[in-house]
Amino acid sequence: MSHGKKKKGKSKSVQKAKSSNGWLWAVVVFFAPIGLSYVFPNSDTFTVIIFGWACSLAAFGALIHLFWTGLKWSWWQKTLTILLATSAVAGFAYKTIPERLRPSYVLVSPLVWFEQGAWYFGLTHRGPKTCFSTKVLFTDVDRAQDLIKNNQSLGANMSSVQTLLFAGEVNPKGHNIMFGAPQITWTPFSPLNSHFTAEVTWRDGGLHEDIRIARVNNTWQYSIYAKDHDSGKLLMSCRDKNFPSSEPTQPCFPDIVRGTD
Repeated sequence: MSHGKKKKGKSKSVQKAKSSNGWLWAVVVFFAPIGLSYVFPNSDTFTVIIFGWACSLAAFGALIHLFWTGLKWSWWQKTLTILLATSAVAGFAYKTIPERLRPSYVLVSPLVWFEQGAWYFGLTHRGPKTCFSTKVLFTDVDRAQDLIKNNQSLGANMSSVQTLLFAGEVNPKGHNIMFGAPQITWTPFSPLNSHFTAEVTWRDGGLHEDIRIARVNNTWQYSIYAKDHDSGKLLMSCRDKNFPSSEPTQPCFPDIVRGTD
């Protein structure tokens, strides 16, 4: 008889150990996707986010099973707890997944026209994440085309064609519209109808921006678009109402000079 009791006690301890291991592995798998941010330089890609959430949901399902079978609560207490936990996870996913997939980037924006004949360009930020190690190669396309037309060397006149700006960290809170922020002051080759480009790069990406500015009825009208370097995805497209073009699109001013979170 004592041998049977010992066997029964041993069986209970084995079940308890299995249950403990189940909880441990479920917790490990649930938190494992956090490590993806250290493995991948950019953890906010679609593939990484879906893989991470798949792991988390699998672990969440295991936790629900262990909770249902391991606790001696009434069925309605378990059901209510599981519904509350599922609602919390679903709400968190609904809020964070679109935010993480939203692109973050930096734009060169025309901010102020000086009567001396120069534009003040600043940097505006879009998206929820900080852009680190930001660099901007700004080019006056009109001046470059004039040099080519007149068979002049671009290399010898490079300082009059383009400038390189090291902006460092550009974050979504400050928007870099303040005194002392990174800026470009440029005298355009064609003040009344100007064409510029900006190649903007940062640690996790880059974009090509096309900037056109025209003087119409004594007001400045903008046409600006930006495309992602890698995917070619259109990030920004705007054109003011009176800009000399027949293509309809949203106006640039005043949103182009304001950063958005």
